[in-house]
Amino acid sequence: MYDLISCAKLRTLIAQGGELIDVRSHFEFTSGAVSGARNIPLEQIHYHADDFDKEKPLLLYCRSGQRSAYAKQILEVLGFSNVHNIGGYSEYANC
Repeated sequence: MYDLISCAKLRTLIAQGGELIDVRSHFEFTSGAVSGARNIPLEQIHYHADDFDKEKPLLLYCRSGQRSAYAKQILEVLGFSNVHNIGGYSEYANC
């Protein structure tokens, strides 16, 4: 399951230092992404854990919310608690 948030809330979380992470493949990302998102494909997410600030929100999305749900689980196992699976790209494409 994912946490559907409004575009206004997304912008607020990013303004507060949150990081928007697109866990889709590089090909999917280059085909269209939410403005300001960083592309880290799901299979690479654990390699980048040291790049993230555990105190700031991580906002994860993919195509449908399934890969971002799995990425959230991985990051929580690695000690992150402020992780949000915000669902699919289409929900935020126009934010």
